[in-house]
Amino acid sequence: MTATNTESHAMDLREVALLEERRLAVALEKTAAEARVFGAVGADRADPAIAGVMCRGEPGLWINYAVNVGLHTDKTGPVTRAQMDAMIAFYAEKGIEPRIEITPFIDESLRVLLAELGFVVRQFENVFFRPLLRGETVRPCVPTPADVSLVKVDPANEDELTDCGRVVLAGFLPPGQAPTQSDFDLFFKMSRHPRTVTIAAKVDGRVVGCGGMEVGGEVGALFGAVVAPEQRKRGVQQALLAARLTYLAADGARVATISSRPGVATERNCQRLGFRLGYTKLAMVRPGAGLAPVYG
Repeated sequence: MTATNTESHAMDLREVALLEERRLAVALEKTAAEARVFGAVGADRADPAIAGVMCRGEPGLWINYAVNVGLHTDKTGPVTRAQMDAMIAFYAEKGIEPRIEITPFIDESLRVLLAELGFVVRQFENVFFRPLLRGETVRPCVPTPADVSLVKVDPANEDELTDCGRVVLAGFLPPGQAPTQSDFDLFFKMSRHPRTVTIAAKVDGRVVGCGGMEVGGEVGALFGAVVAPEQRKRGVQQALLAARLTYLAADGARVATISSRPGVATERNCQRLGFRLGYTKLAMVRPGAGLAPVYG
């Protein structure tokens, strides 16, 4: 099969958003040190795939945000002021800046409340998608360097997972900021989740790149891909992308997703392998004195 998949133009973008945000909410609830279903009242609202989820860890960690909120109000009802006040308190009581990531498909009730409560845009994120065909083989657009080998990481291998963590965390933390033990703990927890598979790129036995994916569902999400600075522009990122897409197609995923800040290399690499833009998310925050924002 070629990398280009023309079926991507037939998918409804709202459907892509609902699938991806549901997947993310369920995954984050299982990963965060603390998680609470947004507005958890009644049977429907106890389900993060319907109501959304609020996650938190230590101040500054990337997982400190709410997601999948205001997308299924046909089941939960409109978002209320009391629910938003509870979300704000959930983060502020731990010294964390309240943060919620929204899509263009949210209910009007949430949009109005975000404005009333003083939330502002902190960051944009593009979500790309690519339909997959069962058993499809995806090949990179550039040859993989002969000295690069791709291996599936054994999550029980502490040393190999630590090597992957060093590469990945260095790519997401601010320049000059060393990863903390909490950063590593969160990386290990994600990597050891039953639905996570990690692929490492190695040169002479040394990890020089790494990328994770969530498997086992109709949506296969690619995340956490980083290539060491000295190995960039050699095709390693393309190799990691193609290998993970092929894995997901064999596993039975119907569509693959990947998120990226606008204008970075991930965006260009995934488009070359047949991804197209599905929607843009906004990270909305409510700044306050003494409240720690997400770093990275």
